[in-house]
Amino acid sequence: MNRSRVTLVLMEQVLMLLAFALAAALCVQTFMYASRQSIYNEERDQAVQMAQTAAEIMKSTGDSAEQAQLAAAERMGGQVLQGDWQVFYDPEWREVPSGMPFRYCLRVVAEPTGLEGFCKANVQVVAGAGENGTQEILFQLTAAWQEVSAHAS
Repeated sequence: MNRSRVTLVLMEQVLMLLAFALAAALCVQTFMYASRQSIYNEERDQAVQMAQTAAEIMKSTGDSAEQAQLAAAERMGGQVLQGDWQVFYDPEWREVPSGMPFRYCLRVVAEPTGLEGFCKANVQVVAGAGENGTQEILFQLTAAWQEVSAHAS
């Protein structure tokens, strides 16, 4: 009988150890998820700020979409090619030259409105160019404004 008591105590200890290990694994998983979510939220916050800044600069010019893109590129960097403005950033959100490895991309594409004197552009910030080359849209918005020069005459 003494032997069976020892066996029962050992089994109880093993079960308690397994329960503790399971709880610890769940805690570690939860902390890893929270860490990933925190990093994603930081990326998205920065993406929102970049997109809003680009949109506000373009709207404040009161010029055509193409001229607004050029003015914004002067202030924020990047290149404008045929109505497509792109700025590339490294993981710390520092601008990198076109053609170099990047982590984030601010892309602004002018869109036709069909209305004279009104401009519109799609502003998008993507995270991408990772190992598998996929890109994820962190934030996007549409900016619209009226050309001041179109109604000044």
